[in-house]
Amino acid sequence: MQTDYNKSIYMISALRDGVNPLTGEVMDGESIFQNSDVVRSLFEAADVLEKFQKRVIKQRNLPKNAGASWSSEEDRDLIANFEEGYSVEELAELQERTKNAIRLRLEKLQLLQYAD
Repeated sequence: MQTDYNKSIYMISALRDGVNPLTGEVMDGESIFQNSDVVRSLFEAADVLEKFQKRVIKQRNLPKNAGASWSSEEDRDLIANFEEGYSVEELAELQERTKNAIRLRLEKLQLLQYAD
């Protein structure tokens, strides 16, 4: 089930702003949504949900093995392909990892050094 974060963010933000998200009407001053603690909580909820949405989108764009532990077999494949002359970009695609993960692993395996 895919959540519609945009709709949720819209609803929370409208309530936070004292607006009925269904009608667009401004709520009266007696509404619970005008209480300062509720408004503050809605600001925090909208902020958290927006950050979470950004993280979900970023994760969807990461390669399949991003963040996973390296196996001995993956290390052997990485070493063999690196020694055959594959570029970092090609290795990242083959290993389904980020280019930075490939560089860091090659450094750990003492096959590549970057100056600080």
